[in-house]
Amino acid sequence: MQKQPEPEKTDEGQEKLENDNSKEKVRELEAKIRQLEIQKDFEKKRADYADQQRQNLNYVLTSTTLFPEITILNPYSQSFEEYIHQCPVNAKKLQQRIFEVKLKGKIVQWYVEIVRELENKAQLHLISYKNQIPYDAILHYTSKTKPIDCKQGSQIWITARLLKIGNNMNDLELESIDPELPVHQRVPDATFTFSQMKEIFNPRAQDLADHMYLMWQNVEYSFFSMITNIKELIGDDNYCAMISVQVIQPFHDNDLEPVFIFIPKDQIENIHIIRSKKESPIQFTAKPLSRVNKQHWLTFVGINQIADKSFKPQLLPLNLTPDTDQQDQTKINIPRPTPKGPKKWENISIPKFPLLTPNEEAQKHFICELTNHIMTDPVSLDGQHYFERAQLVKHIEEQGISPVTYEAVSINDIKEEPALKVELQLYLADNPQRKTQM
Repeated sequence: MQKQPEPEKTDEGQEKLENDNSKEKVRELEAKIRQLEIQKDFEKKRADYADQQRQNLNYVLTSTTLFPEITILNPYSQSFEEYIHQCPVNAKKLQQRIFEVKLKGKIVQWYVEIVRELENKAQLHLISYKNQIPYDAILHYTSKTKPIDCKQGSQIWITARLLKIGNNMNDLELESIDPELPVHQRVPDATFTFSQMKEIFNPRAQDLADHMYLMWQNVEYSFFSMITNIKELIGDDNYCAMISVQVIQPFHDNDLEPVFIFIPKDQIENIHIIRSKKESPIQFTAKPLSRVNKQHWLTFVGINQIADKSFKPQLLPLNLTPDTDQQDQTKINIPRPTPKGPKKWENISIPKFPLLTPNEEAQKHFICELTNHIMTDPVSLDGQHYFERAQLVKHIEEQGISPVTYEAVSINDIKEEPALKVELQLYLADNPQRKTQM
């Protein structure tokens, strides 16, 4: 009888290598599945967020005014911080400090193009969902955290942590997130898009701040601060004192955006209260007076609260309302007499938008590229070429193509340009003669 051949013995080293390879493939497959699940969930959140943003934008564009009327705001209101963000006296440095305090460490999920791979990092193009010009960035990673399909020329979604920013958006650096971290430690903030970050770090921030100030002249807001100095104004017709304050809530950088409050003579009875509580956090209500010499001058309206020394200010993330449950705060009710007569400080000359030459208007995208007339309701198709809404709608309805690329487009492809619209409205308000030339 012929003997059956004995089975070949498997080399133990080879078997171990095959097992390791199988495990590695399983890990890669699981990582891809996790990435797809995260991306699917993120896309849904992004779509929901985009719908909400469109609704908000439609509300703003259809309102009779640019901003809703604001009266005295609730304690812990974010409006003082919004005022500082919109009307800074040192825009670039404040933006960098905002990044350090509020954005550094935030986990985002953005769509990028890999431009070049380097050692343990890659050069990226950050792609805006509005199809605007991409910005450069650097993504740091290790062999463990390197994104799947991260190779030159590929366009991928990355989940990364914001590390630092330089003088502009092209100096942004990110760090790739380890996909094996617990889910709660690597979930991105789906509401914080790259386009939002571009709006925060707008290169025209200082110019916009100068003109946005006009919107805030009659707004009253509240904030907690510590008194650093009280100076009597002897001989002034309208004000009895000027106090230097260090704002402690909402977040504010007093080194970059110093704040001074002028107390009217008809509020002189508040001076002794402020002096007696100088060591305690005081919640003031005030309104803008002027922005001069890189300082914010505010007009005193009243005192809302005086807290004890155990008060702890809160550093707040963007767009979140702080917790109002602070302990050991004593409310005081102080009558607020109605100011009598005009005050000379209220007539401080605010810089106006100068009348521009036709070339300057074109450079600022104030001119419709279809009619060569100044616009009032600017829109675009690509974020780079701008048209009067009615003229672009008419062009698309009649020809069905883009006036720039001659590709087929529809009215649904039209993009809103709210920042340009605000700037145009300010320009036309300061130069009404241009309205007659439209």
